[in-house]
Amino acid sequence: MKLLDKPLYPFIFGIFIVASWVVFNPSEIQPIELIRPIILVEAMLGLVMFALFIKVGNYHKAGDLSLLFLVFLFYFGYFSRIVEQNIDPELLRFAPLIALAIWIIIFLLVGLPVYIRRKSAARRIGFTRFLNIGTLILLILPILLLWDGYRTRITWEFQPSRITVPEHQIPGDRPDIYYILLDGFGRADVLSAIYDFDNSDFISDLENMGFEVAVDSRANYMMTMQSLSSTLNMSYLPDLGLPSTDKETRDRVPLEKLVHQSALRLFLEDIGYRFIAIDSGFAHTEIVDADVYLSEKAHLSKHEELLLSMTPLSVIEQYIDLRLPIHGYHTHQQAILSGFDQIEAAVSEEGPKFVFVHIMAPHPPFVFDRVGAPLTPAEPYSLRDGDNFPGSREEYIEGYRNQLAFIVSELTSALEIVLEHSSSEPVVVLQGDHGPGSLYSFHFTERSCFWERAGILNAYYLPGSPSHAIYPSISPVNSFRVILNTYFGTDLNLLEDASYNITWSKPYEYIPIADFDEAQCGEKIPGSGRTGS
Repeated sequence: MKLLDKPLYPFIFGIFIVASWVVFNPSEIQPIELIRPIILVEAMLGLVMFALFIKVGNYHKAGDLSLLFLVFLFYFGYFSRIVEQNIDPELLRFAPLIALAIWIIIFLLVGLPVYIRRKSAARRIGFTRFLNIGTLILLILPILLLWDGYRTRITWEFQPSRITVPEHQIPGDRPDIYYILLDGFGRADVLSAIYDFDNSDFISDLENMGFEVAVDSRANYMMTMQSLSSTLNMSYLPDLGLPSTDKETRDRVPLEKLVHQSALRLFLEDIGYRFIAIDSGFAHTEIVDADVYLSEKAHLSKHEELLLSMTPLSVIEQYIDLRLPIHGYHTHQQAILSGFDQIEAAVSEEGPKFVFVHIMAPHPPFVFDRVGAPLTPAEPYSLRDGDNFPGSREEYIEGYRNQLAFIVSELTSALEIVLEHSSSEPVVVLQGDHGPGSLYSFHFTERSCFWERAGILNAYYLPGSPSHAIYPSISPVNSFRVILNTYFGTDLNLLEDASYNITWSKPYEYIPIADFDEAQCGEKIPGSGRTGS
């Protein structure tokens, strides 16, 4: 029992804080992801507890204060959300600062009595045992959930198909390839009908630069990770060995593997390309093992970023740019701007190179107005889209339209830099992963307007290619099949251009979308003759 007489509970509780995130994402967190944050939290806690022991001269009291310190640091985010949900709407913008001020006062009021009180040795040891046992019991739930998530995780070893071509067919002067993915960038007719946004000037600018625009293009999948996995592997997801509808799982780790270690990447690396990835601010598409990873911030795992965002540093980051990867509107704005800036940096990198750029816009949240002035929405930060969007449909449409105007301006400038400063003419693919989502449901297929969600921007700069290489309805699954056939002598058959929906709870259940003229679109579809909705 002597071990239980020692104040181990701060260290046990520190492990609980890190492990407790599996309660929210049991199937997406791999056990190895917990090791580094646990080590960092325990090391920080050891330093704090040692400093407190030096100050108070009692390791039991130092343990109590260390426990309070952990609660203050890592549970601020929960308290801040409570304040945001209950504060007067007029003060909502200042809710994080108000929450931090109240949080500090609460812990001063709680911590001061702990600091000055005295307990008998017997009572002190009994209380220590109680806290040690209590924190050990707390660990049971996340451990069980972690085990259950690991047990039900898809046991799928991804082996990307290796595309080969005779060495004599590989050109000596291989073009640099830029794949620029604009999250949620819709097709011109969709933008006009639903968002009252005239994108014709931008389309004309693209065509004047030499781009071919696929005016009838549709996304293959209605969510980012499924769409990108398909595009980079040039196949539909069932053909990649992913689980079918009989596999009830939300485990999205296989989709990350498909994005990070794609068939396209493997082929290009085999023929001498360097893989360059730009920080997206979206953890699932941050390919940090690229040959060159361009980022202006420190890189942390998804789990570590979430932990950091729950601390008071999340408030400080809104007012002081600490370059910390903390989820928030300011960080989101910086990620978008940095993405465009890093495109210019990528141009100067030695080739031949494949440059992957994922810009998290014009997708929500809407953090820029038409001219690029930063906006801070009143609601707590999130990436929620479609029927999860924290606002009305009218607010979505207005926010999307204004942010899109700024993104188009930034994108035009970035493309001009790529084309003007590249040492030789590059290949450029400019694409939306899916369309916008003012009429889209993440949970109910029958409530979605797929004409809006599937219609995407899809444009190609293919120097020296035959004029018929790009056809009006080409979809992303065929994008790199065309490019590899055109520039590297492969003989890949083009696939049928099809579209599939997925619901959030069933990421591997693919629902074919054949009819885009649906009631949920109402009279928005040109020539549909529908009314209402």
